Amino acid sequence: MLPGETRLPVTALGRYEGSLRRAVLALKRGRRDVARALGAALSEFRAAHELVVPAPTSPERARRRGFDQGLLLAKAFGGERGAIALALEGASQRGASRGERLARRIRLVRGSPAGRRIVLVDDVCSTGGTLLACANALRAAGAVSVRAVVVARAERRPW
Repeated sequence: MLPGETRLPVTALGRYEGSLRRAVLALKRGRRDVARALGAALSEFRAAHELVVPAPTSPERARRRGFDQGLLLAKAFGGERGAIALALEGASQRGASRGERLARRIRLVRGSPAGRRIVLVDDVCSTGGTLLACANALRAAGAVSVRAVVVARAERRPW
């Protein structure tokens, strides 16, 4: 853990391998039907009182894909589009080291999490850096609690 960081509970459908890996890759390649199916599968982990917030995708990555897979998952998970929006600062994390991923900066760009219980939604948790940065930004803005739900986990670490 880096100074100032806190732990983050992360729930996943499973490991980033086999059919889950293929599903995530299909989603990243534009299969919106896969987003709906994965979001529905994740919904078993949603508590009614939580506000769903998608983990941000880099603007460059979303522009290249033509969509933001985090938004698609969050919508299928039951999230309100745009209630709270986070922005990722910097380039894509693809190929970044663990230290670089853990140093990610996230900023709140819309909405207020003050007094709310938040569930972050993302496709894959590799190092946990992006999700942890999201959680720290939401907590700093007054969120009562933050946890994450992802399709797959690439590593076994206590976030």
